[in-house]
Amino acid sequence: MTALADPARVLLPARRAADLDIARALGITLVVAGHALIGVERALGETPAGRFALVLIYAVHMPLFFFLSGLLARTALTEPPAAFARRLATRFAWPYLLWSLILLGFHAGFSDLTNTRVALANPLRVLWAPPSVMWFLYVLAAALATARLLRPLPAAATRGIGAALVVAGSLLDAWLLPYLRFAGLFLIATTLEAETVRRQATRPAIQVAAAALLASGAVFAALAAAAPLTGYPAAELRYLPAAAGGILLVLAAGDALARTALGPPLAALGRRTLPIFLTHILVLAALRIVLVHAGVTDRGLLLALVIPAGLLLPLAAAAAAERLRLSRLLGWS
Repeated sequence: MTALADPARVLLPARRAADLDIARALGITLVVAGHALIGVERALGETPAGRFALVLIYAVHMPLFFFLSGLLARTALTEPPAAFARRLATRFAWPYLLWSLILLGFHAGFSDLTNTRVALANPLRVLWAPPSVMWFLYVLAAALATARLLRPLPAAATRGIGAALVVAGSLLDAWLLPYLRFAGLFLIATTLEAETVRRQATRPAIQVAAAALLASGAVFAALAAAAPLTGYPAAELRYLPAAAGGILLVLAAGDALARTALGPPLAALGRRTLPIFLTHILVLAALRIVLVHAGVTDRGLLLALVIPAGLLLPLAAAAAAERLRLSRLLGWS
């Protein structure tokens, strides 16, 4: 995510960097929409349509973010050891610890109203049990450190290790081991040239194939939606083709949107994914609780209200933090 966004402006021409910023904007929108949908479904009761949308979103959004982060990690992987250690401390460890404790406290304080039940908030648990969405920074930091250790190996060896992690993560179900599949995608992406991936994603034939791959995920999502969901949605190996198709289509969309009037605002959104990611859960939960208690029970209306809020309110907070020079303290830069 944003933690590895800055190298894009060094590695790629301006418009290409904007394309990838737009891809990140589309990715964070999927993240917010997915979590908003989870909250609404749990508050009002699950529906097959909601489960279908949720599985399809989850098949793409995290694979997309890990792939983009790996694709743009070249500067981080080649910088001096001291600079790399500072990166891990300031861009991963600090925001992880700060916002993990904030989220843990929020869930503990409002356990009767939120969808996450926390009987006792033990701060030390964040060292091995990331709360809520904070597993992303935890796993991404581990993936980055692993990629750094594997840098002397040939690209083919790193890709093989990445592929093994993807398979292992899709089969294992303990602690954070299922998230190994995302770390594997990150490792594979570090071995690829961003320019080549971008160019391939804009080819019409590739886009048709990508749409077919994503459609396979839609078929499996429809089957999964027939019953209540258990565990992390779209975690099985059968969703990997859909993840690949979704990544390629989002990259193609980023290229196309960069040439439209929507390009600049979307690119600006994509450059601020970290504050959105760290705070959107709080915004979504708080607004959903207020609206439901106020009597708003129409699913479409709830989603139409909370999804934009989950994007725009963190954006406003990030802009205010920049003006007040609080971004670094808040772990947002």
